[in-house]
Amino acid sequence: MAWIFSVVEKNGEIILRCSLEPRETTRVSQMPQWMFDPVARLHIRSSAFPIVDCSALRELKHLLTDKSLCAQFNVVQAEHCPLSYTGGNDATRAP
Repeated sequence: MAWIFSVVEKNGEIILRCSLEPRETTRVSQMPQWMFDPVARLHIRSSAFPIVDCSALRELKHLLTDKSLCAQFNVVQAEHCPLSYTGGNDATRAP
């Protein structure tokens, strides 16, 4: 049983902040609302060994590598910093 403490919307998706303990002072996890939908959960199985559908992996690869999707959803791409560049990504650049 999960205890739901609050409901928020993030990027158009309903997120439930919940815990396995009835006290709000315990660690709270954020779960998408669909995970609490009994119809959606019918398709989820528990397994001792991980099972992944190959077509799902191909679709994930496509989503991760499609540059047009990144532009469409305003995804910021990570910037590679050269090894000679010190100070991390937040450091100001000097000539």
